[in-house]
Amino acid sequence: MPSLSLFMIVKNEERCLADCLDSVRGIVDEMVIADTGSTDGTVAIAQRYGAMVFSLPWADDFAAARNACMAKATGDWLLMLDADEALDAAGARRLRELADRDGAGADVIEVIQANYVDTSASWRWVACELNDPLARGHAGYVAVPAHRMFRNRRGYYYRGRIHEIIEESVRAQGGRIRREAVLVHHYGYRSGLDGYDAKVQRYLAIGRRKAAENPNDAKAWYEIGACLQGSDEPECEEALRRAVRLAPSFPDAAIALADLLFKRGDVVGVRNALAPLSKSEPAGSQVKLRLAHVAMFEGDMKTARRMLEAVLAASPRLVVARLSLARVLDLLEDQDGVRAQLDQAAAIAPTAPEVRKRIEAFQARVEGEAAFCAGDILGALRLFAAGLEADPFDHVLHNDAGVAQNALGDTASARACFERALALVPWFHSAQVNLEAVKPGELASEQENTNTREYWNAVWKAEGADTWRRYPTCFHMVCEVIGAGKRVLDVGCGLGVLAAQIRDAGNVVYGLDISDAAVRAMRAAHGIHGVAAQAPYIPFASQSVDVAVATEFLEHFQHPGAVLAELARVGRVVIVSVPNNLLGHEDINEHFQRFTAASLRALMGQFFTQVELAEFIDDFVTSAGRITLPTLLAVGVNT
Repeated sequence: MPSLSLFMIVKNEERCLADCLDSVRGIVDEMVIADTGSTDGTVAIAQRYGAMVFSLPWADDFAAARNACMAKATGDWLLMLDADEALDAAGARRLRELADRDGAGADVIEVIQANYVDTSASWRWVACELNDPLARGHAGYVAVPAHRMFRNRRGYYYRGRIHEIIEESVRAQGGRIRREAVLVHHYGYRSGLDGYDAKVQRYLAIGRRKAAENPNDAKAWYEIGACLQGSDEPECEEALRRAVRLAPSFPDAAIALADLLFKRGDVVGVRNALAPLSKSEPAGSQVKLRLAHVAMFEGDMKTARRMLEAVLAASPRLVVARLSLARVLDLLEDQDGVRAQLDQAAAIAPTAPEVRKRIEAFQARVEGEAAFCAGDILGALRLFAAGLEADPFDHVLHNDAGVAQNALGDTASARACFERALALVPWFHSAQVNLEAVKPGELASEQENTNTREYWNAVWKAEGADTWRRYPTCFHMVCEVIGAGKRVLDVGCGLGVLAAQIRDAGNVVYGLDISDAAVRAMRAAHGIHGVAAQAPYIPFASQSVDVAVATEFLEHFQHPGAVLAELARVGRVVIVSVPNNLLGHEDINEHFQRFTAASLRALMGQFFTQVELAEFIDDFVTSAGRITLPTLLAVGVNT
């Protein structure tokens, strides 16, 4: 009877190795494990299962390590697993049966690597059944075909420093492949696990070496882009573009590039990236889905609906398409259709977080609108706020919240809500009408509106790195309040002088400024990422940062309450500073507000349960001369 050997490479896997070995101990005749430098109990665990363990020096090359381990296996058939993977009982039995039948006419068994993740937007995502114990609480997995069991001593070997594959050598040797519906359950494919971020950085470093050694390898460049996805790194876009230039029909790279471009609103770039995939059968639904998103972005709801319905006719269990269709139907004011799509998405993926949150938001909206009609304005506003916490991209909820705020007499907050609704859906008629109704009067004729991108681009270009806007005492106090180990958003970051100090104090910091020139200059000078956007709207999720900072910022707005409302939404703690006009006001055309300690405390008190205030004078010398600036610093916290 043919024998079956398990072979693995491991390092510091005591958390999961026993589960992996338990899942195969009844089907393999031999376990061969290469340890690449564990400092925990990994080796002892492997030896407890009777594995032959040997030490293998790590050379930043996964393929070399796998090949070295495979060379020591003696079985007729080989099974490759990673320590954070496991087989279920039925899958294990099936692989043993195939080994006993000497592959049933095949040389290689292709299985499905089930990478468990909760986001249904991932390509090839499959929803798990409710209460499936193998899911371990996950909503679904990304299904990736993989050659995991194959004949020994057939000239098969792994290629690639990282994301190594054996498929190329199998093809070169003419290996016969049998596809089986066996799942290899992979539980380490998500952020939040101990060491995950370090693992990504390790993979990125190896991936860069791989691309440098093989500059014409599209897959190598794609892997760099995949490691950097979501980081807003220019390197991510460049890597994906190189992958697509080398292999225009490489679906993973083209779709990843299209997604990146869509986030910045480059719909022409999206279409160009997807064009080579138009006739690709495996990627067809994903291409149509993204083109439907482009149609939504452009306001062509009928086309978006038609395309999404076509996607669902071909792939009825594609949850992300159902959620997208629900959004389109919302824009078409078909509330029954929205509910039907959300209910179907929940039936397919009952534990998917985004499905649950969309349903929570929709229900909060319905209940909030009913409360508003019944005269319970404050209760309605609470429901709308709860809905936006679940789904901050619901344009109707933003509009509804604005209507409620206006009914309570807070026109500044109402205006901010309507502006957020229009930022999401620029053609949203109700929000357009409502915003027009609460617009403030025209600026006083003697004061120019300086809250424009053009104005501040010119300011930062003129002042450059030698800017006088440094406020040493204020910035020092801000850094002391923040401490270390926080996620911080610097709103009105300018050239990043404060952001760099916050970062150097041991924090992760992001910037936001109306000036795109300033954001670029901050990135070039300090390596800090920023977003160009016009306050009061702050394009960050609710409570997404530990601290939101806005120094010398509120005084630039006619309605600073709208800015504070956004700061309070985004940050758990909010720090602001303004000129103290009780001590000696500035007469600067840029400023629309003059604050005293009393007025700043009163304003902060509208948004925070706890407010601390400090008064001081920032006295410093710049190339423009000596600056003496009476200043108020306020810290707001909701307890």
